[in-house]
Amino acid sequence: LKDAAWLVLNNLHSLTTDAASIHAIQQSATSLLASLPLPGASDGSPPSKVWAQCIRDGILLLRWAINGFFPMPTIDSSTLKDEATKHPMVLKEHERWLSIVTGFQVEGLDLGGDPTDGYRANALQIRIGCLTSYITSLIKMEGYPLHRANTFSSSALLLPFDSLLDVSELLLSFPLAAEGKHRSTKQRLRSTPVQGGLISPDSAMSISVELRLCGHTLFDVAMESCRGGSGALSRGRRIVGMAVANLQSSCSMALVSVVDGKRGGDFRGQRIGWLRGSIPLRMKSIQMFLNVAVSLGSSTMSSVGTAKSMSKALVLLGGCLLEQTQKEEDRVDEWGSLGERAKLVDISSTALASCVAAFGGLIPNNVRSTIDSILHSCLTALYCSGGSSIFAYAEAKRSILQLATNCVTVPWGDGGRSTINEIVRKVSLLLKNDADVTVASMALSTLCVVDAFMTPRAPAILIASRNQDNNSDLTASDMMRSINEKEKEMKSLSRAKEPKEKKSSNKDPKVSAKVSTKAAATKSKKTATEDSSTVKTKKSKIT
Repeated sequence: LKDAAWLVLNNLHSLTTDAASIHAIQQSATSLLASLPLPGASDGSPPSKVWAQCIRDGILLLRWAINGFFPMPTIDSSTLKDEATKHPMVLKEHERWLSIVTGFQVEGLDLGGDPTDGYRANALQIRIGCLTSYITSLIKMEGYPLHRANTFSSSALLLPFDSLLDVSELLLSFPLAAEGKHRSTKQRLRSTPVQGGLISPDSAMSISVELRLCGHTLFDVAMESCRGGSGALSRGRRIVGMAVANLQSSCSMALVSVVDGKRGGDFRGQRIGWLRGSIPLRMKSIQMFLNVAVSLGSSTMSSVGTAKSMSKALVLLGGCLLEQTQKEEDRVDEWGSLGERAKLVDISSTALASCVAAFGGLIPNNVRSTIDSILHSCLTALYCSGGSSIFAYAEAKRSILQLATNCVTVPWGDGGRSTINEIVRKVSLLLKNDADVTVASMALSTLCVVDAFMTPRAPAILIASRNQDNNSDLTASDMMRSINEKEKEMKSLSRAKEPKEKKSSNKDPKVSAKVSTKAAATKSKKTATEDSSTVKTKKSKIT
């Protein structure tokens, strides 16, 4: 089974060109491979050890594939040679796939470039996607029974967390490396394979987005696997640095310059990345930062090494939210539809709300003031009739209300309350009659929270005692006990009816026919007697 699954994955790039079919085959093969180490090995090795080794092998295959096709400066060639010496079986599997890809030559003429170069780039993209899906299936234990998942928790101690971070950082930085190589190469040589690699800078640029998405997937699954443990906390500075750098590379250059203090728009000496305008990639970066904030908790704001970076990231999140409240014609430099912009508002507001709830009073007052000011501007745009059309989407309104609720309830670092309660109340009163029932429900909840926190209340003069002797009051335990008793009673009645039905069905049909005939005759006689007595009574009354 293992050899057959790897054979399918090695030849997946040549089986079909349909993206849906490739994804289905990839998911099936990787799920099968991920379930094989869970029973353990035949030599007596525990499942946790075999499982961790399979993750390490998948990471090695992924790093070798990238280094063989597009060498990156962050990969040490001597380390790769040592790893190849230590793992000959994994190297054999990698060489088998490499021989399939490099041994195939595309026939024909492609005026846009070398057809073989495009074929190899497509093969690399599919290979990275397959290995990412394989590692993800292993970490999530998709082939393991859910009722026994808790017994396998000891395997988390063997998770190669550092290796996962290394390969995630490698994939996340691939677009910048491809862009740098593309700019430093002469235009007539951009379709020629790079030195020591198998694909050209043009092909590397064409697959860089997909490889970066794979890096996001691996990073997110690595953080989810160690949430609540000490594995991520000991590497907090590195994790926060990766998340903040990735978020900064996804935001617009104007926003980054403003946050860095260059309010005059001085872009000299800075590389304007070609992926900064992609809305989907920006959402992935925000989701990555949200995962880090939830996994590491408030310790990132109390630590000296990460507090400054986290504060900068919070301002960037607020800037991403503020940018989307502008009119559509002002956002010509972004790649995304209006629906994707609404999703960006949703994820930005959700990330800010979660950070405000997680960090609380540890957020510096200047950062908290910026967040409240941005929220006030967004609520004002939502309240005004000429606001942005982005708020026509229900998800955007729900996320803004959730952020407003968290900002109203969570105090500042000096113990004071937020001052946006009036605009929050106005927007809640406006949206409680919204056409979308989820938005109306969220507006009512926000209104209750604002009234509870902002309305001054005097202490009660008279404390009323409730009568607890009322028999109509039901607690949850009483209700559940009554339901169980009724179910048992219904089951006992249904069991008691079964023998009677069996006896009636086993009777002779002739006997039952005779009995029914006698019953009918008796009923007719009884009816005639009643009719005659009725006639006699009427005659006596007439007389």
